[in-house]
Amino acid sequence: MKRLIVITLLLLSVPLSVRGGEAGTETPFAMGAGAADISLSGSAIASSAGWTAAYWNPSRLASIQQTELGGFHTRLFDSDVSYQYLGVAHPTLDWGTFGFGLFRLGIGGIEKRDASNLYLGDIEDSRLGLLLAYGRVISNYRIGLALSMEHHSIDNYKSTSSPGLNLAVSRAWEMGGRIRGVTAALVMYNVLSPSMKLDNEDVSLPLSTGVGVTIPVQPNRNWDHLVNLHLTLNKVDALPAQIAVGVEYSVGNLLTLRGGANDGKLTSGVGLKLMSVGFDYAFVDRDLGTLHMFNLTSSFGKSKSSKRQERAARREREFNELMSQQLTASNEKMLQQLLNRGEEALEAGDLEKAESQYDRALFLARSSGSDTAQIYSTLNEVRERLSEVQRLQQYNDRLDSAQVNLAAHDYLAARYYASLALEFVENSDEAQQVIKEAEESLRRESSREELIKQRTLLSDSLVSYGRTDEAINVLMSLVEIAPNDNSILMALRRAQFERLRAKASQAYSNKRLNSALVSLDSALGYFPGHQWCEEMKSMITGQIKSIDPGQPTRKSGKKTVLSAELQKEVSDSYKEGQRLFTSGNMTAAIENWEKVERILPDYASVREYLINAYKFVGVELYSRGELEEAVSIWRKAAFLRPDNQEIAEYIKRTENEIRKLKELSYEQ
Repeated sequence: MKRLIVITLLLLSVPLSVRGGEAGTETPFAMGAGAADISLSGSAIASSAGWTAAYWNPSRLASIQQTELGGFHTRLFDSDVSYQYLGVAHPTLDWGTFGFGLFRLGIGGIEKRDASNLYLGDIEDSRLGLLLAYGRVISNYRIGLALSMEHHSIDNYKSTSSPGLNLAVSRAWEMGGRIRGVTAALVMYNVLSPSMKLDNEDVSLPLSTGVGVTIPVQPNRNWDHLVNLHLTLNKVDALPAQIAVGVEYSVGNLLTLRGGANDGKLTSGVGLKLMSVGFDYAFVDRDLGTLHMFNLTSSFGKSKSSKRQERAARREREFNELMSQQLTASNEKMLQQLLNRGEEALEAGDLEKAESQYDRALFLARSSGSDTAQIYSTLNEVRERLSEVQRLQQYNDRLDSAQVNLAAHDYLAARYYASLALEFVENSDEAQQVIKEAEESLRRESSREELIKQRTLLSDSLVSYGRTDEAINVLMSLVEIAPNDNSILMALRRAQFERLRAKASQAYSNKRLNSALVSLDSALGYFPGHQWCEEMKSMITGQIKSIDPGQPTRKSGKKTVLSAELQKEVSDSYKEGQRLFTSGNMTAAIENWEKVERILPDYASVREYLINAYKFVGVELYSRGELEEAVSIWRKAAFLRPDNQEIAEYIKRTENEIRKLKELSYEQ
């Protein structure tokens, strides 16, 4: 009987706790959980450890990076009364962190006797406390809640409490200098008060509020040491408020010394950590004696940050695959459109258009790695037919020119064009007849003026067909005969101008841009304001500026530091670009990625996305015949990736097409 009385007194003494005060109804588990937190006198609610956060501050669950498992044990006041706690905290990437805690307070081997002191056997007194908690981050705040229940059994008597609810909110502010930051927390215990029926009376737990602050201080920036200062104000219902203070000193991530005070009672402790396993000890001085408390903690699994990085990398790979598939499908669609247009032009007899469409289709097929055998074969057939048609057309054009000049008594030109006609159709009787008649007429006309006239016309013909050196030689021989003849001088000026213009075109084709500018300036000296020369000069000047090595580049060795708001804007624009691309809105996707690239050029895969998108849009424009627009968009890609040979080939080929078209349509 005496032993039973002692045990009862011990159990009743448990509620006199760190958080509880000395009056009012308190749970027997109010002493708390975890040797680290108890050694700080319960002052660290703003930074309590993960596996004990379900009890002290469920909002702190949101700070956990890895799954944590911990166990706590002590015996009360040199007795057989066991006080234990098992805690688990598991973080998820998108759904916050879940926590579980289980208290046990009990003793066995209690002698049961009747009113006559007759021994009736041994009984057990056991009390369990269950905590289910949840925490997550919402707009820089950590929010948490915990549901609690208790179960008490002694001998054949059992009782289970109704559910209770604890609510918590905390926030951390980072700072510079030796004060690393501030963390503040507000915890409301028993917002929904649990009640348990004992005999015929319901007992409910009172509302309790805790406000805590933790300030980490680094004594010296060169030391791997840290001091955490803790302060918590506890208020239980109508009882006076109590203040708990604590301090812990950490050396690296290995050793931690702790001490605290609450209501005049001192606590102390030490913690050791090796890799992912931690051991903590607490020494607590109470009215009935001292307590020695121990716990083991283990963290395992990948951290949330590592999982987020892996998920982000996986999503990047999946999006890159999707992007590649969509671009490939679109390229195949555009390729088929070119082939269809080429076939329609071929059926309509428009060989030039058919050749252009099949040529572009072959270029795109090679660029995308598609099979080119059939396209190449068809293109060669079209080119052979077109070449034959062009050969006959050129023959007829030159023969007509020869006959017209013969009728106009321009015998040198007639003989010249007839000779050109023979290059396309050998042994042409018509061309040979023109040559014969022209030579007979030239023999009859040998006067000086007639010779000058004929040779001047010949020089014009030579210039028209790009034979400027031959034309200049002809005209120089005439200058020796008639140095003051204005018609000869004007023809010589035109021939020299055309030779310089041809040199500029050749230099531009060979990427000798400065040489091309020199030739253009010299040509403009003969014919100032000439339209073709001015346009060519403007285009070359723009290209020289775009590749000038003296221009500042976008790369910098200094890493860009962005505010949290700007980082969010970059992340949102990046993801919105991915969504728009997936939905088929290429233009809007490019706008979002360009915004990211302007703010943070090295963010994730934004440059690769832009390069692929630019390349695709340029190919689409090229397939529609919008050549200058295609070159413009490809130059954006080349600016981001100057060493990309594929894009450089796109630009080179398309610029050659543009130049040829301008030369064909140019009118002097």
